[in-house]
Formats: sequence, structure tokens, C-alpha cells
Amino acid sequence: MFGKLKDKLKSALNVFSKKAEEEAEVEEAVEKVVETEEIVEKEVPKKAEPKKEKQVKERKEKVEVKKETVLIFHGWEDNAESGFIPSLKSFLNKKNYTALSFNQPNTKSPKFDEWFSFIDTKISALDKDNLSLVGHSMGGLLALKLAEKYQLQKLFLIAPVGSKPSEKYFQSISKELDKQDLQIYKEYQDKSLDIQRIKSNVKEIAFVFGLKDTWITEEIRTFYINSFKDVAEIHIFDSYAHMSPNEGTKELPIVNELFTRKFKHGVVEHKETKQKVIIEEKEIVEEPQKEDQKEKKSFFKKLFSKDENEQVVEKEIKTQKEEESIIEEQQEEKKSIFERVKQSITTKTISADKFDELFWNLEIVLLENNVSVEVIDKIKNDLKKELIDKPLPRDVPKKIEETLKNTLHEILSSKKIDLIAMARGKKPFVITFFGINGTGKTTSIAKLTHYFQQHKLSVVLAACDTFRAAAIQQLEEHAVKLGVKIIKHDYGSDAAAVAFDAAKYAEKNNIDVVMIDTAGRLHSNTNLMAELEKIIRVTKPDLKIFVGESITGNDCIEQAKKFNELVEMDGAILTKADVDEKGGAPLSISYTIKKPILFLGVGQKYEDLEEFDANKILHHLGF
Repeated sequence: MFGKLKDKLKSALNVFSKKAEEEAEVEEAVEKVVETEEIVEKEVPKKAEPKKEKQVKERKEKVEVKKETVLIFHGWEDNAESGFIPSLKSFLNKKNYTALSFNQPNTKSPKFDEWFSFIDTKISALDKDNLSLVGHSMGGLLALKLAEKYQLQKLFLIAPVGSKPSEKYFQSISKELDKQDLQIYKEYQDKSLDIQRIKSNVKEIAFVFGLKDTWITEEIRTFYINSFKDVAEIHIFDSYAHMSPNEGTKELPIVNELFTRKFKHGVVEHKETKQKVIIEEKEIVEEPQKEDQKEKKSFFKKLFSKDENEQVVEKEIKTQKEEESIIEEQQEEKKSIFERVKQSITTKTISADKFDELFWNLEIVLLENNVSVEVIDKIKNDLKKELIDKPLPRDVPKKIEETLKNTLHEILSSKKIDLIAMARGKKPFVITFFGINGTGKTTSIAKLTHYFQQHKLSVVLAACDTFRAAAIQQLEEHAVKLGVKIIKHDYGSDAAAVAFDAAKYAEKNNIDVVMIDTAGRLHSNTNLMAELEKIIRVTKPDLKIFVGESITGNDCIEQAKKFNELVEMDGAILTKADVDEKGGAPLSISYTIKKPILFLGVGQKYEDLEEFDANKILHHLGF
């Protein structure tokens, strides 16, 4: 549980602590004279100190140059680490970019507005003045729409899906998709583009297409070429298809190359025998492969060899280190001479600007692991209070770790609900469960039924998901296995009536707990949200519990926020926590909505329901 976050957090903290110590400003003050012997001083050469001061200033200026952030968006049913994305991230990070990719929500049935909102939230936490986007397939259209909103350095589109393609296009691909998937594909691409705004917002634009691509037909390629050829560098390969993971595409060398130079304007057609180049409306046919390979070798030699400027910089750094070493030796010698005369107090401090710069890498690790912006701000502010413009302790890493541990404990420690005591204090005790489709509400109700039974409390279940016939059957099977009564009506019945009947049955038969299973719904589904509000109005539940998937990270956090706004929940259960390597949702939900997490689902058995414990979470994170 949370293994990925644990490892990355520890690594980022080590780097943060080390740099905090290295970059802290040192102040030395004479406290008192101990002896008054006659001393021979060895002075540091006068020219050395100004030089060191200048070098430190230059080094500081160099450090303060912010990295360019590149966000990479995947396509339908892909993920943040599929296909060419890992190799591109590795390449960009080596080239001093900060490359990030995120698992988009609901990749089986992607909805454009949901994807856009998810990434828009991520971008809000980044430096928007130094941002580039790479989008593949559906992620390509997403990147284009984001380019209407944000000023970008580079915009890179790899086989992007279309913007409002014709009906003829959808007919041409209808054999490849079933009806439901074709409708998803249609709805996602039903977005128009403000081409002029994109051109004015983005400094450099590039496209890559493959002629063997089933999905990106000539219609879509022609649209993008005609729209952007005056400002973009467009590459067309006859050897590529959609460049998807299922086609075995693990890297795209052309993408790496383009990130090492400025983009040109025009169309480049890559053939297997020769390369046809059209740049700014001029056609040039290059010689066949032999010379082409020679030119390539020359290019890569240039790319990976050090130029004169780099050699000069290396020489300066080497000279700088040698001079600093001489100065440090002289200062050490001077210190040994003066130690009989004075004792000195040495303190280290760190400025607010330097802290922000050092915190950046830690912030990226937290964002990549689905920690919410609110929690990141809390962590940042608490560390600032302990570190900025204060004398740093001898053990800086220990201080940082202690501060972070205290902050995380505060974030995780919301007011605890004693469910058993509450259920014994009122009969019947009514609990309503809600959340989006497929998060594990029904399974969580079954687990909680077993939990109550272990504490000698009787339970009745209410099958209020009348929207889906299979849901009633699923809950009924759990009821049989657990030996409890289930109240159900026919498919399509009034869900509030089922809940009312269950509460009345509990009163009449002296049942301790009523648990109401509701239909999975998006907060944007007006009819189903009205139904949920009616259930709550009719039954007046003692507890309203949101059920979300821990592994969906920020998506789960956003769902919890929206449901809390609409029905004001009392707490949450997070399912699939045992396979959540990132851990962002458990860290964020309670703090964000100010309501406790009651349980974590950690397996498939009825016993696999853990009471939420802040100390256990901290233990899983290595604290």
C-alpha cells in the first residue's frame, strides 16, 4: 500500500534536505575573546574573496533558472506509463525538462470535459509561464483545447483525433468499433477549435502522423495540415500507424529530436527510400539513404558531443571548484590559528525564494502521486514556518522529516466517528451510501454488514439501486451469504419508497441498522441526484457515506467535493486501498472536505475492511 509514494517521497525529502543544507546562507559572529596571546595571521588573498562572492552569485543565478515543464497526455484506454511516454519522459528529464504524465480518469469511457477539468486542475498548480504540452490521440485534442486557454512554449500533437469530423469519417471507422464505443468517440471529438487563438498562444507547434493509421484518416490529417502548416512543423511517416502501445511503439525518435531544436514551418514526408521535404512551400528532394545516414550520424554526433560553450562552462566550474578549495583550506588554516583567541557562533538560514526553489521537486512528487493542491499548500506552509529565516538545526533532514510527519498527522487526523457506539445509541440506525458507478458501494455495504454482525448488531439492507436490475441481484446474493434481510422492489421502482419500507421494517422487527444501497451516479446527473436527495429527505439517515476508489486519486477527491456540496456527507469509505501505490486520495480527501475517512477497503473478503488509522497510514509512508 502506497509503496510508490513512500519511495518517491523519501527520495525527494533526501534531495530537499541536502539542498537546504547546501544552499543555506552562513553567518559567523564573534562571541567572546578567550585568550590574548600574540598571533601571526595568515590572510586570505584579497582578490579571492570578491571572486568567490561573484562565483556564488553566478551560481545562484544559474540555479534560479526555472525548468520548462512538459505535460504528456495519453489516449483512449492507455495510461501515463504506456507506449512511448516512459522513454520520452526519460529523455526530457535528462535534457533538464520536468516531464510529467498523469492517468486520466475513466479511460474506458472517456469524456472530454472530465479529462479537461482533471488536467486543468493539475496545470493550476504549475508554473504556467514555462509550460509545454504533448498529446497523443485523444490527448492530442485535449492539448489543443488547453492551448486555447494557456500560453505555451511548445505544443506537440502525435496522431491527434479530429475536431468535429464529418459523418463520413465515422462511417469509415464504424467497422472497427461497436455502437457504444463509436458514440463515445463521436462525443469526445465534438469540439471545435479556435485555430487563431492557439496560434497566438503557442510559440512552437509540431504534428506527427502515420499513414497506416486507421483512426486518423486523410480527412483529419488534411484539416490539421491546412490549419497549421503556416506555423507548425508537420511530419508524416509512411512506416507508422497510430503510434499506440498495442502497436508496439515504445519510442518516437522524431519527438526527441524536435525537443533539441526550434521547430520549422511546413510539411515533412518521411519515405522508406528517400525523404521528401516541404519547408515554407519549397520542395527539396534529398539524395537516397547513404548520404542521409551520413547526415544523421553527423547530427547525432553534434547532439551528444560537447560544444565549445559547454567546455568553457566545465572549465570555469573546475577552476571555480579549485579556487574555492584553496579558499576553504586557507580559511581552515586561519581558523586553527585563531581558535585560541575567539569562539565563533555559526548559523545557517534559508530565504523564502530559495525555499520555493528547493520545494519544487518535492511538490512535483506529491502532484504525481495524486496529492491535492490544498494538502501540498499545507505541507509547504508548515515547512516554511519551520525553515525560513530561522537558524537551521544541526540535523536538517531530521527537522524536515519531523515537520512533514506532524503535518501529515494533522491532515489525516479528522474527528473520528465511533460507528458502533452510534449504532447502539439509536435504533434503527440508518446509513445511506452513494458515489459514482463501479466504486464498490455494494461490496462495501456487505463488508460493513459483516463488521456490524461481528459487534452483535442486526442489519437490514435496502436495494435502492432500482436503476440497474443487476444491482438488486448483487445485493441479494450478499444478503443470502451474510444471512440478513433485504428489502427490494421491482426494477425501475421509486428508490425512496424502498428506503422508506426498509426503515419501517427495521422499526417493526427491532433491527439495529438499516443500510441503503443507492445507484451509482455522477454529480452532474440531475435526475439521479434529485433521486438521492429524495431518499435522504424521506429516510433522514443518521449517516451519509461517500464511497470512492482510492486508486483514482484526484478524480476521487473531486467527486467527494461535489457530493459533499450537494448532500453534505458525514464520512467516506475508500476502496481498493491495498492496490493504491500512490496514496494521494487517503492523504487528501479528509483534509479537503473536512470529513473523516471511516474505512479502507483492502481486499475481496468480507473481513477486508480496515478502520482508518492515521498512524497506520504514516507507517505505510515510512514515518
